[in-house]
Amino acid sequence: MPERYRENAALWQELNPGWTVIDHDYETLPPLRNMWEFQEVGRSWMPGRGDGKEASLKQVTQADIGAYELLWAYGGLYVNCDMRPVRPLPEELITRDITLAYEVDNHLISNAWMMAEPKHELLDAVISAIPASVRTCHLGVDYVTGPRLLTRIAEGFPNITILPARYCNPWLPTHIKQIQEETICIHEWGHATRDEDLWPDKPRQEGAQRYF
Repeated sequence: MPERYRENAALWQELNPGWTVIDHDYETLPPLRNMWEFQEVGRSWMPGRGDGKEASLKQVTQADIGAYELLWAYGGLYVNCDMRPVRPLPEELITRDITLAYEVDNHLISNAWMMAEPKHELLDAVISAIPASVRTCHLGVDYVTGPRLLTRIAEGFPNITILPARYCNPWLPTHIKQIQEETICIHEWGHATRDEDLWPDKPRQEGAQRYF
């Protein structure tokens, strides 16, 4: 885990002292409904991309699969480790049964920041859709397990809360960086960060970029 991401986790804890930050790894991850997909994804169709942090997209896909299931099982808040908080979680969002956030307003829902009560039906629907998606979709991680899959499933749930992008994704990698009054966290877009910046002492290192 790059030191920058450890700092992000510590900031979530500092800004939300009543919460506990848990980072699951391969040893602590509980059994999953989609354990076969978690273990097998990427072996046959996931392309490699060089020898750096993006060398294996398998880990990114595994993080997606684990995120939905942990949030469904336990509830709480899931964040990618490249999400850096700038203020405490608003109390009015914590009381809702599920809160998501747009990556691109009215177009693409992010799965880098998701908050829900346990056993929410939307998460159940996403988890149920993953086996077929893993076996039949070859368009990339975003479509297989990521934001595009979540967005497609969420269209069948019209009454969920979806925050505008400025709350959790105030800019895209190519946009001007500007924090707004409602911004909860900054998406640092780890996939667009150079390996040398994340691992200055060990460049070109493979690794998952998201919290399970």
